[in-house]
Amino acid sequence: MLRLPPGAARRNGVRWARLRAHNVISRRQALAQVISPAPILVLARQLNTARAARAQAQAAERYASQEAARLLGLYHRRQNASLKAVQAAQRALAGQRAALLASRRNLQLLQAGLRLQWGPVLARWLRSNSSNWRRVLAAQADLVAVSLPENLRPPGWIWLYAPASRRRRLQARLISAFPRINSRIQLPSYLYLAPARAWLEPGLSLRAQFVQSARREIVAPAAAVIYWRGRGWIFVRLAPGRFQLRSLAGAGLAARRISARALAGKPVVVNGAGQLFSQWQKTRVSAGASGD
Repeated sequence: MLRLPPGAARRNGVRWARLRAHNVISRRQALAQVISPAPILVLARQLNTARAARAQAQAAERYASQEAARLLGLYHRRQNASLKAVQAAQRALAGQRAALLASRRNLQLLQAGLRLQWGPVLARWLRSNSSNWRRVLAAQADLVAVSLPENLRPPGWIWLYAPASRRRRLQARLISAFPRINSRIQLPSYLYLAPARAWLEPGLSLRAQFVQSARREIVAPAAAVIYWRGRGWIFVRLAPGRFQLRSLAGAGLAARRISARALAGKPVVVNGAGQLFSQWQKTRVSAGASGD
């Protein structure tokens, strides 16, 4: 802490100001690859076939159940139904129930394979025939796999850049984790949905960019920072005639970048910081401080 007589700082040309904070956005690069929809279209056809087979098996099982119940009722009332006919109907019902069980299990296996290969969200899109899946079918949207470093949370949106271009770009939206790992770079992949473009060809590798973090910070003027003992320092005016010397992290431009929360509403000395520092050192010497 440095204490000066009232008005002494201004008379010696010391000036202070409340520094304005601004948004600082940290961006990162990633690798992306356009995924061919052909394999998933094959799975979609298999799923449709399996659903149709299940529906047929359900209808056949219902009919066989009704027929077996009808013949059994006639047999108990000693009407036009023999024991042999009842037993044949029950055998047919058992066969239809086995066929229905097999069709259900086949559909479950296909759905499990879809989830394992393409993730749960895309599997749900196919199951419900969602609008997103219809866009893929209509070639209005493309699937893109983006490889990200491990332990990095995937962003909800990501920019994809056209090859050999810095201006042509589009935004892709996160679908889910992509169970496959890029064999070339061995990094986790995530599936994104991008609006269709002519340059999004299946198998094409693209450059991707995303915002990793955004924060509010203050960049102090160079004249406000004093470098001492290998790091930066600033003076903050707490009250008339009272100034506090605060340490900053690092040196150079890194020291001038200050968390907005640390200086919220605080006036920083932007002119005459060197004079205050000299006076502060004198007070330390007079107070018996050592090691300066």
